[in-house]
Amino acid sequence: MKRIVAMSTAACLVVAGCAQFYKPAVDLKGADQATYESDLAQCRDQARQEVAEEPPVIGGAILLALVGAVLGLYATGPFDGGSGAAIGAAAGAATGAALGGLVVSSKQIKEIDGCLLSRGYTVRL
Repeated sequence: MKRIVAMSTAACLVVAGCAQFYKPAVDLKGADQATYESDLAQCRDQARQEVAEEPPVIGGAILLALVGAVLGLYATGPFDGGSGAAIGAAAGAATGAALGGLVVSSKQIKEIDGCLLSRGYTVRL
């Protein structure tokens, strides 16, 4: 069970953290580079706070862990000591966390783009 939690947490952090390195395609004609970098950092922070601990990550991990456990139990039968269910649960939790992280990451990217647009930048989508 500890491995399931560790794998899920790692997947969440890796995938959800990707938006913090997102560099949108912005037309910087007439804009000060230092001001843009500061605005981008502020927009990233704002996006991270607004989307922090989104239910898709936690819910995705739990839901797919349950599905994986059921499928693992079904595939191996109830007589293998539950190892099939454990493997299925671990795989499902990791996959669910990763998919949930992708949802969070895409929400953060949309938040960053929207924030920059509201500050007057032209973001090429």
